[in-house]
Amino acid sequence: MHAELTATEHAGFHRYTFPAADSSAILIDVGHSLDHPCENGWIEIIGDTIVRGHGYYGYPVFFYAKFNRPFASFGTWSGCQLVRPFVIVPSEFLTPANEKRGLHGLKGEYFNNQELTGKPVFTRIDSVINFRWGTGLCDKRLGLDHFSIRWTGKIVPPVSGTYQFRLETDDGVRFYLNDSLLINQWVNRGETADVVSAKLEAGRAYNVRIEYFENLGVSLARFKWDYVPEKGELHPGAWHETGKAVGAFLKYKTKENNPILVKVGISHISAEQAKKNLAREIPGWDFDGVRQSTRQTWNRLLSRIKVVGGSEKDRVKFYSSLYRALMMPTDYTEDDRYYSAASGKGKIHPANGRHFYSDDWCTWDTFRTTHPLQTIIEPERQADMAQSFVNMYEESGCLPSCPGLGAGCGMGMIGNHTISVITDIFQKGFTDFDYEKAYKAMRADALINPAGNMELSRDYLDLGYVAFDYDGGAREKASASITLERAYDDWCLAQMSKALGKEKDYQLFLKRSQNYRNLFDASVGFMRPRYRDGSWKVPFDPGSNHGSGNGFTESNSWQMTFFVPQDIPGLIELLGGVQKFVQKLSEYFKIGQHNQGNEPGFINPFLFSYADAPQKTQDVVRNILQNHYGATPDGLEGNDDSGAMSAWYVFAAMGFYPVCPGSNTYVLTSPVFTKITINAKNNAPAFVIETKKVSKENKYIQSAILNGIQLDKPRITYSDIAQGGRLVLVMGYKVNKK
Repeated sequence: MHAELTATEHAGFHRYTFPAADSSAILIDVGHSLDHPCENGWIEIIGDTIVRGHGYYGYPVFFYAKFNRPFASFGTWSGCQLVRPFVIVPSEFLTPANEKRGLHGLKGEYFNNQELTGKPVFTRIDSVINFRWGTGLCDKRLGLDHFSIRWTGKIVPPVSGTYQFRLETDDGVRFYLNDSLLINQWVNRGETADVVSAKLEAGRAYNVRIEYFENLGVSLARFKWDYVPEKGELHPGAWHETGKAVGAFLKYKTKENNPILVKVGISHISAEQAKKNLAREIPGWDFDGVRQSTRQTWNRLLSRIKVVGGSEKDRVKFYSSLYRALMMPTDYTEDDRYYSAASGKGKIHPANGRHFYSDDWCTWDTFRTTHPLQTIIEPERQADMAQSFVNMYEESGCLPSCPGLGAGCGMGMIGNHTISVITDIFQKGFTDFDYEKAYKAMRADALINPAGNMELSRDYLDLGYVAFDYDGGAREKASASITLERAYDDWCLAQMSKALGKEKDYQLFLKRSQNYRNLFDASVGFMRPRYRDGSWKVPFDPGSNHGSGNGFTESNSWQMTFFVPQDIPGLIELLGGVQKFVQKLSEYFKIGQHNQGNEPGFINPFLFSYADAPQKTQDVVRNILQNHYGATPDGLEGNDDSGAMSAWYVFAAMGFYPVCPGSNTYVLTSPVFTKITINAKNNAPAFVIETKKVSKENKYIQSAILNGIQLDKPRITYSDIAQGGRLVLVMGYKVNKK
């Protein structure tokens, strides 16, 4: 069977080509979801060509599906349990053999060789097998590479049935269940997943052994499972079903090369609205025509940036990244209405001629690159994006940092970088939204809840930093990051205050933006967590892994010491001046502390340019573009996070980057292409970047001329781009020391 899919804004178009058969089937599974389990749903078969239904997955999804050919037969099912995607085997179902009662997990024996030979360097109980050390140390007692681990114990399944076990590892793995070798991949390889199945009985203890070795590079070891439930009840001929795990089966007699077409309208409002969406967007049955139309829609958007030169691989990486960077947020407007549950209860709201944007859209990721890129590529959406945040504030009473359709305000991660997003939109001249109400929401968030909860917020307001403590929670895992990132948000709010003529607030938030200084320990030269009494956290390792009680969120002190985008000159001064700053930043890259697979260090490659060493930025950025992004499906080192990682590539490959969103300034680096044309508005002048003599070797900027005027610093502004013009960069293989 060959399956194809294309889409419009609110509808999908399927084409299924079956081999000749008397009983080909199409299944519609309301109970299945990749994220939130279906809480309730229904499905209904109307006549012999239409199926409609609804599922609630933390928010409602309605559909209306129309088939081009009548069903030969049909029916429904109920009672099928949701097959969850692979999840880490929880510690409660793991028991280390021959250990004290009450312990959960597996016994891990760690060896400083690849053969599991000799005496282990150390032994410990690992509650779960969920490790991705990346290119960092697994443990100080082991080498960076060429080590191995053996985990042993028992696994006790909670229910009887068929389980799928998934071992995600880098390099060698062996998996034994009740002493039977089920996976044997004891070879050097990249990050790979191996899957096996086994029928297990509830409550019975099975011996489990996992052996893993790491050769070179990334270190990864994860042990996951899926429970595959037995089939539920099938109801041939039934036309309606209600429940958590329901669906429909539709059978056909098929011939070769005679496809079945299915059009599916989607809505968050009602099944009737889904029907309207489908009728409006896909009125006919021309699958190839819809596919071509959708392709043209994307091409028109992607062609707002046209690049010439570079290799084919460079262009594939660039446009793939640009595509991913524009996939979120989602426009949820339907016939001038939209669904939202920001208030805690789902409700249909009038859109009043605007577009409402939401999704799994955490601004902790997107403020750095995704949103700044979209202000350039999609200027027509910016005011409505800002207004969407205002709408959610009006509904919930708080300013969401991680919007979503599910119930509640949508708070997540640390700081509240929605403040950065709104400030950046406003500062770039997109003011057609209720910015006074937006400012009210931003100000309230900063004055009442700057650290995520009242206890931590009191620290930030009273001490000027969030105090560290070994509490197993936010203080232990995030106190330093909260302080540094909220200080940046305060600077953004200061810029908004100033623009709106609120001088008293401007002075207040500008002063608070200096709170980063409260965490700088001059004796060690790093941002360092500190206790409530002002003393510094001990022990302190600037390179410690996040999650190890280091006070930093998804990062460490090496990576976050440089996160002061609002006051880079002040940071340079703290670190001892330009020369020492460059030395420290160079050491950061030399010892492998930079993590391009996560957002906290995104700005660090560009900071050399603020310390009179732009050639080092050009070196590092070119290396990352070439070696840390690929043109294959596994070309990203980490989670794209709503396009944040992809947008980083787009900026860097074009040769400019927004180090401090909200400031309208970009730092220049070495473009990959010979010509880049940016034109996001019809009948408006384009902004063109020409790079003369650019090549893999010629990566150093010799001169930069903007509209005929020589630049004295490697900087351009948003207005330079928006107003159109020409930037000419002359490249060379030697560093320009002028």
